[in-house]
Amino acid sequence: MNNKTIMAQGDLLFISVDNIPDSLSQLVRQNGSNLVLAEGEITGHAHTIKNQNIQAWKGDKNSVWLNVEEALAEVEHQEHDSVELPRGKYKVIRQHEYVTPKIEKRQVSD
Repeated sequence: MNNKTIMAQGDLLFISVDNIPDSLSQLVRQNGSNLVLAEGEITGHAHTIKNQNIQAWKGDKNSVWLNVEEALAEVEHQEHDSVELPRGKYKVIRQHEYVTPKIEKRQVSD
């Protein structure tokens, strides 16, 4: 893929990819429920997708992989504007921030 698409919503980054690794575990929705990409540690709010034609896999503790099979998938969150993902494959990662003076890495809280 020559042109990578990168979008953000709160503490999540959506990065377009060519392939999804075969070794990942597929995420399963409960009875047509929204797909939860990440839940906020402080507020309990969640980044969710309602679209049903999306496959998702769990990566490491900070990533999810998506295959958007519809023209657009809308990612919603109670505190942020919606993000529309065009058809394609994505790696979704939780951003980290570095805090001084010790330069310690921590996950961005949403």
